[in-house]
Amino acid sequence: MAAPLVVATLLMIATVTLAALAWLGGTADGDRVTIRLSGTCAAEALSHVEERASSVGLGDPEFTQEPDAIVVTATLPGLDDDAIAIPRLLGQRGWLEIRQGDTVVLDSEAVIEANIRLDEGGAAYTWLDLKKEAVATFQAVLDADPQGELTFHLDDELAAVRPNTRGIKDDGLRVVAPGDIKPAERMKIAADTSIVLTHGPLPCSLAASAPVPVAAAGSPE
Repeated sequence: MAAPLVVATLLMIATVTLAALAWLGGTADGDRVTIRLSGTCAAEALSHVEERASSVGLGDPEFTQEPDAIVVTATLPGLDDDAIAIPRLLGQRGWLEIRQGDTVVLDSEAVIEANIRLDEGGAAYTWLDLKKEAVATFQAVLDADPQGELTFHLDDELAAVRPNTRGIKDDGLRVVAPGDIKPAERMKIAADTSIVLTHGPLPCSLAASAPVPVAAAGSPE
């Protein structure tokens, strides 16, 4: 009787694994483009942008530093939403806040590293490894309000809701995107979240231009 459940679970894991391979570290066979990232913190953000570009699998990336801008020339992964997803990921600040109501309990400074994991049903989520002092702070909040909840915000957008009845273990936390989301999309959300939290936050948000094909980048308007 358990066989159908096992098969379904394996199929789901296979699906999200394929999605991860397509989004992270796959062969970049899309258009070669330039993306301009503008902002007052561009010089300080360069190393973070380089790390994000590597993590998401951009092909042969080149980086040019300009006053208040970074110009990225690279081959896109070749996915349908590259033109929107890649600039957004490269320019996103990636500042995390864990809030109890309007009070910030922890922020990005508490995070050691973020990575992708799968739950028991094969659904993807982002796992946060926390500093020891952050674990103690988080546990104190849970103890003080055991029936409450905490919200996770990435650049002020709601990323997860976590009831305080769920304890903390292994010095880390799950960030599970809310809502009914397809497995492949959930994997992309988990992957993007892990990338911006591990390779960031940026000192400021960078305004990202739409990708311009390299062949057209220097042509007259």
